[in-house]
Parts: sequence; structure tokens; C-alpha cells
Amino acid sequence: MKKQDILPPRAGETDDEKRFREALNRHAGNLLSTLDAALALRTAPPDVQRTRHLARGHLTDFCLKAMHAHALAAEAAQPAE
Repeated sequence: MKKQDILPPRAGETDDEKRFREALNRHAGNLLSTLDAALALRTAPPDVQRTRHLARGHLTDFCLKAMHAHALAAEAAQPAE
């Protein structure tokens, strides 16, 4: 797991789940990099840095909910036993 990854690998994840998690991490990383560059985060005032960290928290929540929705969709697509 890279430091900037939002979602860590999960034990027992399928290849499909792994690809989806990696895609979410890649896109989330791009969003955060874009935001950091726009804010000049390293030299930004504390209020800006605090708000950026709130935005990262919301992005993390989105990624977790997206993984959950993906798992529910995969479960619904399986034939009933």
C-alpha cells in the first residue's frame, strides 16, 4: 500500500474488487494531487490545510461507500442457491 492510497488491500478480495479498489485509489490520488497543487498546500495557511484534510475525509468516505456498493452489486449478480 502506498502512503497516499485511500483504501488498503483487503484480505481475500477478488481480482474484480482489487481492480476497482486500485482504480478508486488512482482517481482519488489524482483528485488530491490536483487539489494540493491548486492550494499550494505546503505553504497554505492552517485553515486551508484543515479544510483540505476534511475534503480527504469525505473522499475516503466516498471510496468506502463505492466499494460497499460494488460488493452489493456483485452479491446481487450471483445466482441464488
